[in-house]
Amino acid sequence: MSNRPAKTFLLLVVVVVAGIVLMNLLTGPSSFLDGPPRKQVDIATLIRDVQRGNVAKIEWQQHRVSGEYFGSPREKFETDYVSPTEAGAKPLLDAISQDPKPIEVNYLDPPASATVLNILGVIAFPLMLIAVIYFLVLRPAQLSRGSQMRNWGITDELQRLAELYRNGHLTDEEFAKAKADLLNLSYRPPA
Repeated sequence: MSNRPAKTFLLLVVVVVAGIVLMNLLTGPSSFLDGPPRKQVDIATLIRDVQRGNVAKIEWQQHRVSGEYFGSPREKFETDYVSPTEAGAKPLLDAISQDPKPIEVNYLDPPASATVLNILGVIAFPLMLIAVIYFLVLRPAQLSRGSQMRNWGITDELQRLAELYRNGHLTDEEFAKAKADLLNLSYRPPA
């Protein structure tokens, strides 16, 4: 019996996960194509820096806030925070709107990987759940029932052969060969 569908399914899952990881590495806010790593700051520090006029640029993408400080070279920062549409974003939004120096603020769309994950969550998760149930529950049940059916068929056939032999319709050699064929044994005629 071949596990080709299971292997194909597993390969598909690995390729999708690898694609999502690669997209995050190449296009995420802290991608390795973006230069040196960004300074991690807590939100209180970022709000204080905005109020002091030290922040030149902010990019807000879902729960990730990144940007640059004034200075040469411009130091990049990054922090996790709430989405700009949530109520908890008010302190940072207020600090940005009251900043004496204008801050370049960009609200970015969610990354493509987030969209892909949302689609996978809606479509692929139920399919994977069905596949797991099939391969772990239904398929073994079918296989065990099939082997029981084969065993019952073999038992019935052995009883039929024994009756034919007892009634004299089969010779010793014919009975031994038929029994060996039924049990998938190699038949060796008596020497």
